[in-house]
Amino acid sequence: MGRGLPGVRESMTTGKRQQQLLCAPGLAMAAFLAIMLWFGLSRASMGAGAMPVEDEQRTEYGSFEMEMIYKYSQRFQEVTKGRPEWEHLAEDSWVRLETAEFYHKLVTEDRHRHASRNLLTADDAYSLSPTNATYFIRTLGSIHYSLLELGTPPKLFLVGLDTGSDLLWVPCDCRQCSKANWASYGLDLNIDFAIYNTSSSTTSKPVPCTSSVCTDTLTTNRTRSCNANAPQLCTYDSNYLSPNTSSSGTLVQDVVYLNPETGTGISNITADIYLGCGSLQTGDFLTGGAPNGLFGLGPAVYSVPSTLARNNVTKNVFSMCFSSTHDVGRLVFGKNPSASLQNTPLLTVDPSLYYVLELEGLKAGDLSLNVSGEAIFDTGTSITTFPSDVSKRLGAALSSKANLESFSFSFSQGTLFSNCWNAT
Repeated sequence: MGRGLPGVRESMTTGKRQQQLLCAPGLAMAAFLAIMLWFGLSRASMGAGAMPVEDEQRTEYGSFEMEMIYKYSQRFQEVTKGRPEWEHLAEDSWVRLETAEFYHKLVTEDRHRHASRNLLTADDAYSLSPTNATYFIRTLGSIHYSLLELGTPPKLFLVGLDTGSDLLWVPCDCRQCSKANWASYGLDLNIDFAIYNTSSSTTSKPVPCTSSVCTDTLTTNRTRSCNANAPQLCTYDSNYLSPNTSSSGTLVQDVVYLNPETGTGISNITADIYLGCGSLQTGDFLTGGAPNGLFGLGPAVYSVPSTLARNNVTKNVFSMCFSSTHDVGRLVFGKNPSASLQNTPLLTVDPSLYYVLELEGLKAGDLSLNVSGEAIFDTGTSITTFPSDVSKRLGAALSSKANLESFSFSFSQGTLFSNCWNAT
């Protein structure tokens, strides 16, 4: 989108007909079609969709002149002033041409049109606003985190990234939530600890239990009937691998803010998604594990990646590069990773609850273990776990290579590491 295009006056001459147009980016073809349609119209047949301009509209010897006026231009304000039939198109607060707000408005409207026509291309890629970076935070459960903006006006959340679950939830209308300040977790962050509120976001919509996304996987009471005449709110109750760790609340629909990964500098494109209003947290969520919310990236129908793909915002793909203690990673939706990267196929499982890989074997140094099976790829857990028989075989292989004294180590909450070695 070049600078200076909005408001540029162009001329087209065809025989005796001359048209003067005031065009905006992307409107050249629409303007041409409007001209072609106008050829069959006379002043007498001009409908409400046409806006003649005094002293600039002429019909003489088959010639005419018209002015096409851009919606966000100063000229549009001038010619619609005092004309109720056109004033409804005017914005409450007009955006200045060639500003970030101007291009944001253009792109947002184009996205809605393109989505409805299924005109998105395979190269469309988006990251979360305000940044595509991911962060490894050891003091918050040793998992990866990202910032994202939710609601209107937007609130900024620092959420854990979890491919092992499906729902995005944040603390909301709290009955029992984690401590709402970063200092409690030993962090000095230059952002507020946000709490989502269904009544303070103008774009928040409750999801009724009659909705197709309100499945038994989300419903707290699976035997509860849903009265179609007076539907209750859709509730969720998500339980996690950590002992007695869960989040529960109601399902809502709101907007998430995305940045295009095309280098255009345009930001804050909104997309409708589902999220959990997490009013009740237990277990690790109260002691530093994802205190500001958890971003479930799984394949369920209500997850953010699935919703973006279903609404034709992006392709049904996302890529995540892991961060380390000192370096940031990256999270992008809607674009395949580089072909130069090594890859392994996902297994198709039914129901599709997790991202599942086929385990072909294990190696300890030059020792190969004949181990096969299926493994869940889960960014929300910190430790790789195996069935006990596989763990014993792997431990024995490591011991044969370590030549060190081995011992068992009991960790918190009864976790037992059976293969540990004394080393300098």
